[in-house]
Amino acid sequence: MCNKTNRAERLLQEYCSQAGIGWTRICEQVGVRTPDYELLVGGRTIIAEVKEVRRSREERKSDALTQPRGYTTRGGKTGARVRNMIRKASPQIKAGIRGRQPGMLVLYDGRKSGHIDPFNIKAAMYGDETWDIAVPQDPTIGPYVTGARFGPNQRMTPNQQTSISAIGVLSQAGEELCVYHNEWADVPIDPRLLTRSGIRQYRIDRATMEWVPTG
Repeated sequence: MCNKTNRAERLLQEYCSQAGIGWTRICEQVGVRTPDYELLVGGRTIIAEVKEVRRSREERKSDALTQPRGYTTRGGKTGARVRNMIRKASPQIKAGIRGRQPGMLVLYDGRKSGHIDPFNIKAAMYGDETWDIAVPQDPTIGPYVTGARFGPNQRMTPNQQTSISAIGVLSQAGEELCVYHNEWADVPIDPRLLTRSGIRQYRIDRATMEWVPTG
């Protein structure tokens, strides 16, 4: 028997039905790790695990201070929430794809907290942006940037999380799905499949360290 669907899962089902994407709910089995869905796109099956952003203990504590203080404070490392959801979803996706199918982690945030915006997705997948700065000995010459690269805290590498082909972000109302492809995926998703369903897609451009459209 399948568990009751949550809001994120219902919205994904509705989106897929409207976009002409077939979907099948995968029911949990006791003692067996399973993903949430099989999506059928252009004759190809994509395994999907759905995760919804939940309020953290720090956020709840901060919100409790909002009314008496009139303001709130929030912090945290860029991409931290997404990295945590990648870690939790990876076993389910890996078990579902069996090395033969692409797998996608679908994220949803009904509060628009900013945790799953493109910048946080990028930081979680490929690491913190690191800028190399030269400081000349000549005091009349100011510091200048010599290069930029992705630094620590990456979840996607040639040897890590390769079972996750892409991360999808479902909009708050569920009317749009944006997909960010993992360049290190063992089984990539063909962008042309998703383009037929009107899905916006992006890949990382190493030269600019920015997301660029693909598909």
